[in-house]
Amino acid sequence: MTSARIGVGGLKLNAEAVIQQLRKNTDFTIIHQPSLRGKVPPWTLLKRLWQYAGQVDLYYGISYGQWPRYLFAHLRGKGTVCHWVGTDVLLVLRNPLHRWWFGAIINRCIDRHLVVSENLGAELATLGVKTQHIPLISDTTWGDVEHLPEQFTILAYLPAKRGRFYGAPIVYEIAKRNPQWKVYVVGRDPTPHGKALSNVYELGAWVDMSKVYPEVSVLVRPTVHDGLPRMILEALSRGRYVVFSRPFPHCSVGKTVEEVEQALRELAERNEPNLAGAAYVRKTYTKERTTRSLVEVFSDVLKERHFI
Repeated sequence: MTSARIGVGGLKLNAEAVIQQLRKNTDFTIIHQPSLRGKVPPWTLLKRLWQYAGQVDLYYGISYGQWPRYLFAHLRGKGTVCHWVGTDVLLVLRNPLHRWWFGAIINRCIDRHLVVSENLGAELATLGVKTQHIPLISDTTWGDVEHLPEQFTILAYLPAKRGRFYGAPIVYEIAKRNPQWKVYVVGRDPTPHGKALSNVYELGAWVDMSKVYPEVSVLVRPTVHDGLPRMILEALSRGRYVVFSRPFPHCSVGKTVEEVEQALRELAERNEPNLAGAAYVRKTYTKERTTRSLVEVFSDVLKERHFI
């Protein structure tokens, strides 16, 4: 039997991880997609998309951002699977143009919708979209569980250009109110806000996290919106506590300064690592489980397309 030709594209790290796992399955042959970057005429881009769509039997994209490939694959009678990751859901929900374009055109071009977290499925359900929950991860080499540091220390990821989205005002206010706690910030170089607080350490945009996690007690992530952040899985795998803006197993919930601060005060009393969180991550999030679920979805779509 001829192996099915699968196109994979989207978020680089996740796409590469999926490709590596699918290569172990002899039922599938991976067809690499051409890059659409660079200064080329629109007609050339359209030609590349059309040709590529003809080379695959099924296109699997990580993120709604791959919508041109879903469109062309559908037009050529090929199967399509979209894996939603978080910010793409927010884009469709909040941007009137994308909301219309998705509802009127692209949703009709996608055979299966997958989501990395259940909250994204609930959000897409408001648009009448039926989804399947399959976590998506790029690596499963989780860190070892280590003892908590003697001083209660908070970790926050606050990228320079999206600090407010990731809860920067909340983090700095909590640091200001609680000088007895150390606060490590990654994702940005030193800022006036950080320099003004003696207990805040802004470590830079690029940091070796394997050296940071042993020094922290808890990860704070009061984001406006989120899917399945790898950083949460990393922190839990190392026995760190987490305060997240939405419910997640073995994490505390906090969206406001008061909620996050209260959760931190409770966690500051704990001396033992988050062993339950570490065990949950190791059991639940594996590339093998993800790949097995994806293969089942691909096979179902291909059967519907009469390839199998």
